[in-house]
Amino acid sequence: MDLFTAAFGGFAPEHDRDAAVKLCLYSIADDDRFDELEELVTKGAELGRIRGVPGWSLERRSDGDTAPAYAGWPPRARIRAFVDPQELALAVPERFYCWSEFLPFLRSIVQAYATDHPGQEAHYNPLLALINEDAAAA
Repeated sequence: MDLFTAAFGGFAPEHDRDAAVKLCLYSIADDDRFDELEELVTKGAELGRIRGVPGWSLERRSDGDTAPAYAGWPPRARIRAFVDPQELALAVPERFYCWSEFLPFLRSIVQAYATDHPGQEAHYNPLLALINEDAAAA
């Protein structure tokens, strides 16, 4: 979990209320699934959820989407991180984020991956460009 530690400073599932989003992002990076993550965070893209083991999912809701599947989401939430409590006990197994709350976690994992994988810019540069574009617009 060196990548996890580099990105987030350690894993404390029993105390960290953001452990679910950190675990989801770490798992995506560790499995080199940046293409899926890039699509997930691209406005208007079709991909709305990424899933993995142990029972985690990272889900995006588009701005203004009022589909019944999002009825339980807070109004400003755009990202939902979830880890099945039957698979891994976290203090907070489900958490919602508005885009500006999610962006620092996304930036941290991509930057940690970039540091740990020099020469693999093709994997993460498109995602960094999206992050920087969104940060500049905020």
